[in-house]
Amino acid sequence: MRATPSILFASTYGALLNGPIWSSYAWSTDIHITRHHLQHQKQQNQLSRYSAIHKNFTAKFNISKRMQTPLLRISNQESILDNEGTNESNEQPHGIKSMKEFLMPMPKCNPSQMSPTSLAYIGDSVFELFVRTRYVWPTRRTAELQKLVVAKVRAETQSIILQSLLSKFEFSSDEQTILSRGRNAGSSSGGRKRGPKRLYSSNNKNKKDESGGPRVYQDSTAIEALLGYVYLTDEKRCVEIMEFISAELDQMDEMEGVVR
Repeated sequence: MRATPSILFASTYGALLNGPIWSSYAWSTDIHITRHHLQHQKQQNQLSRYSAIHKNFTAKFNISKRMQTPLLRISNQESILDNEGTNESNEQPHGIKSMKEFLMPMPKCNPSQMSPTSLAYIGDSVFELFVRTRYVWPTRRTAELQKLVVAKVRAETQSIILQSLLSKFEFSSDEQTILSRGRNAGSSSGGRKRGPKRLYSSNNKNKKDESGGPRVYQDSTAIEALLGYVYLTDEKRCVEIMEFISAELDQMDEMEGVVR
């Protein structure tokens, strides 16, 4: 049978479709499509990750902005005050604690049921923080600052301040009870001497007799217990006592030539 041009074309086209050339082309096309799909999927994953990071950053930024912006509620709407404005209602933004809340024990804490040593433990921190912030400015060398602070927070100075408080300050019955409990907690018993050893040394100028050392430490524990108690129970009363102590320290600084 003689081959016609149409038969030759059909045979050649069929051979191409079933031959290695067409198979190679189809295989390379599949690879290209798969590679494009993987790249597209990778881009989508990156976009999703960037979107999540953006949402997280926006949420943190909004929280930070609320913490720094004073708010005032007017007709159940929140309006931003100007830069010099203050929150007249003294309300903290929702969910934001005040510094005082961070520096207070749990709400269920009952100071009246705390031991005098626990109250003195808090009062010691209150008194020392007050003294440190008092003398931190103008700037001094660290050694000089530490020496000045230690001289004011030691038991001997606290005893002098307490004696002045007792002679010039009026205490409530609860405060007098706390002072008595604090003094008893600082007393020596069973031959055990409480307080720093320097209070019992022979060259201690505050030791007038055998009870001189214990008396100084008892006064120190008493005033610390009082400060711890009023700090936890009555902020206004705590401020009044601290103002009196501040005035006493002013007189000491003037006598000692301390620059403030």
